[in-house]
Amino acid sequence: VVKLKETDSTFLTLQGSNSLAAGLVSPTAYEADPEGFDRNPVGCGPYKFVKWEAGQYVQLERYDDYHGGKVENGGIILRVIPETSTAVSELMTGGIDIMDSIAMDQVELLEAADSVKIFTVPGNNLSLLSFADFDKNPLFSDIRLRQAVCYALDMDSINKALYGDKMDPGYSVIPSCMQAGDRIDEYTPIGYDTEKAKELMTEAGYPDGFECTLLTYNVTKGYNPAGEQLAVQIAAELEKVGIKVNIQILPWSEFVEKMYADPVEGYDMILHGWGADYNDSSNIISLWATSEVGGGLNHSGYTDPEFEEYYQSALHSPSYDEAGEFYFKAAQKLNEDVPSYCLGHCKSYIATSQSILNGEGLLGGWGNYAHYWMIKKAQ
Repeated sequence: VVKLKETDSTFLTLQGSNSLAAGLVSPTAYEADPEGFDRNPVGCGPYKFVKWEAGQYVQLERYDDYHGGKVENGGIILRVIPETSTAVSELMTGGIDIMDSIAMDQVELLEAADSVKIFTVPGNNLSLLSFADFDKNPLFSDIRLRQAVCYALDMDSINKALYGDKMDPGYSVIPSCMQAGDRIDEYTPIGYDTEKAKELMTEAGYPDGFECTLLTYNVTKGYNPAGEQLAVQIAAELEKVGIKVNIQILPWSEFVEKMYADPVEGYDMILHGWGADYNDSSNIISLWATSEVGGGLNHSGYTDPEFEEYYQSALHSPSYDEAGEFYFKAAQKLNEDVPSYCLGHCKSYIATSQSILNGEGLLGGWGNYAHYWMIKKAQ
């Protein structure tokens, strides 16, 4: 029995999170050898630890007395392959059976390979255009200009041109695989309407448009495989309504340093994104939390009491599902206040060898990670 000091809707999700390694471990095993526990762990899952060769692989075997019953396979070997191209080659030639976290530029190659099957699910990420510390910005402190920028962007066309069918629309900041993310028809995001954009600029005192600076990066990311080309497309769209965008492209390390600098200097908007660490909407909505303002994850500087109340109510809801109602309200508030504009959610992919019999069911759910315990392989 685990007793918490307060209700926490994220608790169970975090216990099952691959990325945060927050699972329950055996206190008996830990107390017997605290210093060696990391090299010989004992947990509560369906596999037993066998061997770890640092930088090469981890070997696990089935634990037949697992409380949830025996898993579908006798064990797994998790290989470390730093180079994506090497991993793809290994998959295509039978060296490995499963590969997840596939870069988009490898998807078409794998789709064309007869030796490979590829499957897709909604991604747990988001691509964002944020108005940097907008309440201090002479332009974007006016919500009408933030709205104008969003109305001027034909994201359906931009996403189609850059990503084909591999990017889902951003009806809200919450991906569809998380609480409240699948309530697509209930959200009211800003749509494409250039006349509305011009009308709002005129109301705000800029009938002929205005000039601003957009900060971006020069690498591809899971939430934006097109890299700096996204900024180029956005600038071209905004120019059609009279908004001149000066693009500032930086190497990733310099971009990150500037993005987290407090105060914001030298730019008005920023292209960034997020890949969720676990499938709980708290890991998305927290990007606009008041606690993240000033050098944290809240790059828009957004602070709003109503939004913050929804966020905190979700965190302290009694269950994952009940938290969803508050996350829905928080996400809709972001659609209304426009501190950021969600450009889309890039899909996730898993590829398997032909010998894997149930690849379509291996990806998704909490974390969008491969469900290794479900793997069935032809003998």
